[in-house]
Amino acid sequence: MRVKKSKLLLGLLGIWLVMPSCKEDEATSFTRYYISGLHVADPGTTGTYTLGNMEGEFVWSISNTDLAEIKSSSGTDVEVSFKRSGEVVLTVSDGSKTGTLDITVLSVDASDVNVTYSGTGILSNNSEDTVFMTFGAPLVAVPELTLNGINANDTSAFYRDKDNKAIAAFISSGATLSALKAYKNSSTVYYSIYKAGSSNGQPEARLGSVAISEIYGGDTANSLYIKLPLVDNVAPVGQTKLSEKVANDNTKVSIRVTFNEAMRAVKASIADTLVFVDISGGGVKSITDTLWSTNDPAVWTMDYLTNGGGDGTLTVSIGAIVDLAGNSPVALPDATMQIDNTSPVALGSVSVLPNSRAISIDTEGQWLVLATGADAPTVLSDFTSGGVGDTIFVAEPGIYDVYFISVDEAGNVSDIVSELGITVLE
Repeated sequence: MRVKKSKLLLGLLGIWLVMPSCKEDEATSFTRYYISGLHVADPGTTGTYTLGNMEGEFVWSISNTDLAEIKSSSGTDVEVSFKRSGEVVLTVSDGSKTGTLDITVLSVDASDVNVTYSGTGILSNNSEDTVFMTFGAPLVAVPELTLNGINANDTSAFYRDKDNKAIAAFISSGATLSALKAYKNSSTVYYSIYKAGSSNGQPEARLGSVAISEIYGGDTANSLYIKLPLVDNVAPVGQTKLSEKVANDNTKVSIRVTFNEAMRAVKASIADTLVFVDISGGGVKSITDTLWSTNDPAVWTMDYLTNGGGDGTLTVSIGAIVDLAGNSPVALPDATMQIDNTSPVALGSVSVLPNSRAISIDTEGQWLVLATGADAPTVLSDFTSGGVGDTIFVAEPGIYDVYFISVDEAGNVSDIVSELGITVLE
């Protein structure tokens, strides 16, 4: 609500100080009374004002009884009823001393309107949304409502070109806008149904004959512009990515679907906001699960734990998702990864280089060199003191055993193989 009177700021910040209790025969003297209470009020409300802890007989009065009236009074307190906007003066007197307080009864600007939508505020061709208009005060009658841009000379009320010149108002071809109606017999809330057409842009509407109730100042407006739901007929583009290229059973795989704009479930209702993901193939059990939006409405994710044995190609398909206007993705290819539950075979060879103490180890996996007689490795973690890939291992003279193990990209671990009794001479 916007107030035309400059006294609003004073009313919000200032409340008169209440003088302490005193009698006329006390040392403290004053020449007028100070009235405590707000300096501003809305029409149709009441306000309480007081002198505080005073003694005596007091008479209260108010100027311009068309705007406000004394509802009740009792000694140092009074209740005032405010009927319509304007300026009034509240007065109190004991017959010798007087106190006054200026009060502004607020008025409302006709341009004070808040626009909301029942849906997302973005529409595609032939889809509809309800546009609500809430005014700062009751209106005298239902305003007129028309699409801006129907006439060739109409220009946008909101957008200008690079030279700061008004541009043509956007019209979605085939769009319709219903006449404005009161919402549930309200005199402050009205609504209209907007149906979008083709093209892409921000449509506008023009309100005419807006007249605020007289008790709120009677302000009027004949060209009040509002924005209608954005029209978007461009299909979104998305991409699905998996955190793994290949995995075995019981591996957590993160599924991430990223679009070029904000997205939602096919059904816009709050009760049905599911975006489905189908996971099948690859030797796992086929499932249908749900993607969830992140803090970025263009990004949707879920974590999937691979289940079931076997090898093959896992396919992830996304469905039941559209942009905020309801457009389906132009193309959303399936994402794939390999499921591999087959253990690899560890391969390796060992040779002692002539006339040296160097052992040549050739392998693509991991290796471990131990003195003959030491406990042989049994699990992958036993190889941490060894190495990976081809190498030259220089050893003290003695007899050694070399062990090999392999881990594939999916995390499958091979059996351990070995070459025993490798002799290194002086």
